Amino acid sequence: MEEVKAPPVVCADVIANNRDNCERLTEMIRTNSACSFEAVQALRTHKEGLYKQCFDGKSAVACEAFLACDSKDSRVGAVTNRLKELAASGDPEEESPDRNQWKSIEKSADYKNFLDFYYQNPKSAYRARALDSLSKYYPWSFSLVEKQGDRRIYRIDSVKFVKSLRWKDVSTLPGLGIDASNLLLDGTVAVSARELGDYKLYFQDGYGRRDSIAFSTQLKGILKQDDKKYTVHFEGGTPPYQIELVDIGQNKTVKTYPSVQTDSFVISEADIKSLDLPHLKVWIQDAASIRVSAEGDILSKSPLDFQRIAAFALIVLLTLLVVYLLVIFVRRRRRKAVQFQEA
Repeated sequence: MEEVKAPPVVCADVIANNRDNCERLTEMIRTNSACSFEAVQALRTHKEGLYKQCFDGKSAVACEAFLACDSKDSRVGAVTNRLKELAASGDPEEESPDRNQWKSIEKSADYKNFLDFYYQNPKSAYRARALDSLSKYYPWSFSLVEKQGDRRIYRIDSVKFVKSLRWKDVSTLPGLGIDASNLLLDGTVAVSARELGDYKLYFQDGYGRRDSIAFSTQLKGILKQDDKKYTVHFEGGTPPYQIELVDIGQNKTVKTYPSVQTDSFVISEADIKSLDLPHLKVWIQDAASIRVSAEGDILSKSPLDFQRIAAFALIVLLTLLVVYLLVIFVRRRRRKAVQFQEA
């Protein structure tokens, strides 16, 4: 089985979204990612900007951001001395239009406040602090974005706000192929499984927050009713799938839907009506000829319909019984009347 590969990323877009994120740029360089060359250039540009702001103004924010960005830079000593100068000068911190706004939300734990500040103030010296706060409070989770056979691709939204993301395979089964080369770039991880069973991946960020990816390669079908149509949802297995409708009464396949390529399939109301059968069982089969029954049955008549039919039949039977008893009663009366006249 070939190793699953995640789709390629566009480095220009990745760098544009992370050009002021020192940690993410450094991580791209350290892991020798597909965008490491572009990350080196972006990191150099960002540090030059912080260095210039540190010495051109009276704000210590840019100096602190520079030191947090790269503690091994040869200019760390000069920046540290600049911070001491600013502290000794006694001059008030340089005012900026966004300073009061940042101070008002600095101690907030609401990620929406930091998100608004981050995007509304692209040139702010406090943007690095907003990014750090976002990394701490921004909610994140993985979602499935593509599935083709045994290949699955999951994505975490806004990965730029997730700090130091790491993963670990905690599956009990072997044979899980993982490509996380784009995880720090566009938030995608591609997985493939070689065995039938359950698989699980744990993810954890720099603040200890966790999420997991869990999936099963065992073929499973779930039948759900929506109004008068039914939808079969597939889990696991290998497409294309085949769906069989089986008449419960005769245990006979009455309709087949071959070559289903998607993860779900709608059985129309028209198809159900055309079969005119009260109770159908749904069976599914995948490309590996594994065949299982889906959870749930198709009832072309609702339980309420069956109750009404049963009630009507009971009324008819009772009516016939009353008529029968009435006829017998009338006959007996007539017989007694004839006997009385003869006497």
